[in-house]
Amino acid sequence: MLFLPAGTLGYWEAWVYMGLLFIPVAIVGVVLIIKDPELLERRMRTWEREAHQRKVIAASSLLLLAVFLIQASIAGTPGRASRLHLCCWPTSL
Repeated sequence: MLFLPAGTLGYWEAWVYMGLLFIPVAIVGVVLIIKDPELLERRMRTWEREAHQRKVIAASSLLLLAVFLIQASIAGTPGRASRLHLCCWPTSL
């Protein structure tokens, strides 16, 4: 998702972002495997019991994915976002 809009694997900012995101997650996973596997097992259960809650989660996930793909397609190519004259508040989030 990060490299496709950029069109290259040489997008070093994406590698830094992925490292900052995935390395702590991997460290916490290893610590939980060693220290408290029962807690890790409970945390990995993501099944919602309520049908309505599952629908809300599915709809919000699809909306989030759509927004991410739109944003990535706009800002993925250098210089492309500057031509669209978007307001600056979405980029400051």
